[in-house]
Amino acid sequence: MDKSVCSFIAGCFCILLLPSLPPWWVITLCIGFAVVFLFTTTTMARQFAAALLGVVWMASVGHWHLYWQYPNTLLRQITWIEGSVASLHTGNEAALEFHIERWSARQVYPAKRIRLYWMDTGQTPRQGSRWRCPVRLSGLKGTANRGGFHFQQWLLSHGFHAKGAVTGHCLPLAADISLRQQIADRLLAQSLRRPGWLLALMIGERSGFTDADWHVLQYTGLSHMVAISGLHLGLVATVIGSCWYCCYAALCRLRLRCVDTSDGRVGRIWVMLSGCALYATVAGWSTPTLRAFVMLVIACLFLLRTQRLVPGRLLLWCLLVILLIQPLSVLSVSFWLSIVAVAVLIAQHWRFKRFYSLPRPWGVIVAALWMQAVLWLALMPLSAHHFGIVSAWSWPLNIVLVPLFACLLLPAILIALVLMVVVPGWASVMVAALDSMIARGVPWLDQLIGYGGTAQWTGLPWWAWLIWAAGLVWLCVPGARWRFSVLCLCALPLLSFRFSAPLPQWQVHVLDVGQGLAVAIETRQRAMLYDTGAAYPSGFALAQAVVQPALAHQGVASLDGIVISHFDNDHAGGLEWLREHFLHGPVLSSRDVCRRGMRLRWYQLTLQALWPPQQHHLTGNPSSCVLLIDDGQQRVLLTGDIDQAAEAQLIADYPDFAGVDVLVAPHHGSSTSSSPAFIRWASAQHVIFSQGLANRWGFPRQQVVDRYVRAGSQLWATGQHGQITWTAGKPQADSMTSYRFHHYPFWFANLPAPERTQQN
Repeated sequence: MDKSVCSFIAGCFCILLLPSLPPWWVITLCIGFAVVFLFTTTTMARQFAAALLGVVWMASVGHWHLYWQYPNTLLRQITWIEGSVASLHTGNEAALEFHIERWSARQVYPAKRIRLYWMDTGQTPRQGSRWRCPVRLSGLKGTANRGGFHFQQWLLSHGFHAKGAVTGHCLPLAADISLRQQIADRLLAQSLRRPGWLLALMIGERSGFTDADWHVLQYTGLSHMVAISGLHLGLVATVIGSCWYCCYAALCRLRLRCVDTSDGRVGRIWVMLSGCALYATVAGWSTPTLRAFVMLVIACLFLLRTQRLVPGRLLLWCLLVILLIQPLSVLSVSFWLSIVAVAVLIAQHWRFKRFYSLPRPWGVIVAALWMQAVLWLALMPLSAHHFGIVSAWSWPLNIVLVPLFACLLLPAILIALVLMVVVPGWASVMVAALDSMIARGVPWLDQLIGYGGTAQWTGLPWWAWLIWAAGLVWLCVPGARWRFSVLCLCALPLLSFRFSAPLPQWQVHVLDVGQGLAVAIETRQRAMLYDTGAAYPSGFALAQAVVQPALAHQGVASLDGIVISHFDNDHAGGLEWLREHFLHGPVLSSRDVCRRGMRLRWYQLTLQALWPPQQHHLTGNPSSCVLLIDDGQQRVLLTGDIDQAAEAQLIADYPDFAGVDVLVAPHHGSSTSSSPAFIRWASAQHVIFSQGLANRWGFPRQQVVDRYVRAGSQLWATGQHGQITWTAGKPQADSMTSYRFHHYPFWFANLPAPERTQQN
């Protein structure tokens, strides 16, 4: 049976490696073969049938999500929806979770989850309340860049079917406020210094964390403490089980007839699970909470059936149940962090039992030190891949703080939570004490990581991390020889890439910043930036979310300079954030030096401004700084948002222009730019449109696309292809790569599948 479960899991994961979902006729064929093989007598045939069923299951889930994608033809249209608010209102959330029950007068069953951006309408959407709202829905889409956050994948892993924004006044239908929202309101009503931390630790709500708080958690490796997961549910189960055992034993001693004195194990398990389910409900049934509860339920079922718990089988069946109830949750990094952590703990307990035979307390201390060391080494690849950092503080801090958290802080938090529900007035003193403790501890952690101990590990190939993982597996194999020597040998690929010399060729990265522009010119792990993307009143800046992670992935630690074409928000919105956090050089713009005649030498490149004129009174789009980048053999032209009048003047000023290898199309492909004469003048081999997918302006315009196609250029669009990178010195056919098609071509990250621009 266990082998069939493994086969089913393997079949599910095989689908996640495909660039597109298999068609329905293939799925039907797999079902037919699976039925045939299930009725055979050979074990291998049944395992193959289980693998086919896994393929069918995950492919069907993918098609289900694809079916619910909002079609591009209906984007930007306003529709009315009815449903309930499923996420907390704390005043800090950027968007909320909304469950649609009725869509345009049509019943939706089961209710569909959407991520809803609730604009400032003067209304308060609190968890549990029901509303009827006018919204503008869109599909699951997000920017796609190397080193950046995979927003579309995150939405899928959390079960969302669409995004949307409220466009007007909503009609309240019911004001049923959830218990979780009431607890949050009572907490926020107090004068607390660290309310975000208490919300996270008590009810699993992390929207109150600031960027500084997330920085502390990531650089100390303590993020797992603020997610209601196995540690929390395990303590709740232990407390409830102990209380039940004491009460049951007392009743048995009294020999009451109403008590079955034969075996109280079943009652104890049901009471434990009921208490954990209640706590998980208060915690919002987040993905880590559900995962921990599933493992607890399966462990209890094993104990009831066999009275013996096999850790490996527990993990295997937990994986199976998660794939059945939340199949796409395996796309989240938290899933892999928890699964790897549990697997490492099982392997460590199985492989290094000798530590537990040492005299106490030394055996416990050595086992704890070894356990945290192995966990740190095993989770390093995931941490480096997702967060881009490796923290040396994670190991010692977890050794010290995890026991303190489990034995002192978490019990106090649970007591305060119970008091908050039963006797709210009594809980204020304990909440204030916890807030004071946290307010003193967090600055100490921040000061600690200020001493160093963290390193940026980005851009390393996946196979180097795979070799490192193989070394860790060899470390746990019984009877294996030269374990630590093999582990050091497996670390060589990581170290060689981490400290390798930068390559001499230069690259141009047109980043996917939605409807905006940000172009990075990189050489020898140094970079300059042309435009920064947009920033928004909420404080969100694409410079922070896209530009800095993408350049850090390339090994760039800071910018040597920024060129601003013009000061519209979609081109210069992120300038202030970059000035404060990432820039160590000048800012050039058409307001000062970025005008015709400017020539800069930067490493092997020459940066020349072709527009605007030295003396001009232009403003807005026509004043964009047009920049030509030249290494003597290949050239790239960046045009900002110039219009056809500026294009005509460029043609007149530079009649002998020799053409370019890459052209970033003017004004995102607007019909007010890219005249036929300009297209012939530029003679670009590759043309890149920096635009948002299905944007409201319809960029790039079809007539503009047709002009470039007739000119023989190869066309690329960030909205369809994600980040687009051109590398100098390569053949034309190999010089262009895109994130969606070359670096991350999986169906779940490109849903719905992007269409290739003509001639690509």
